[in-house]
Amino acid sequence: MDKIILPEHIVYNDLDGICLINEETGNIFYTNERLDEIFGYNPGELKGMNKQLAPFPSFSKRMQGNDIAFDIAMHGMWSGEVFYLNKNGDQLRCKTCIYAFEQPKLGTIWVLIHTDLT
Repeated sequence: MDKIILPEHIVYNDLDGICLINEETGNIFYTNERLDEIFGYNPGELKGMNKQLAPFPSFSKRMQGNDIAFDIAMHGMWSGEVFYLNKNGDQLRCKTCIYAFEQPKLGTIWVLIHTDLT
């Protein structure tokens, strides 16, 4: 797989949970240790999982006055507070920022940054 170059402040961030999702397939292909910890998964357990099966909300169904997909398409990002379920089914609240960028061979990649607010 081709390398994806991310800004240093994202790569070395150990306070926030970070994952990368291929927009076309919806599959998660990277998570950092903090994201795994926030959601109660073992390292690498979310890799390959589709975002619809992961603990993340369905962005196409979760509008609440903001069309997340539209904001990402128009502005290249979206941010807001979202309620999630961790692996054990407990609810948690996160500030979530989603950034989109194009990668020549993989297409559109979503970078999700989760800050646990619970």
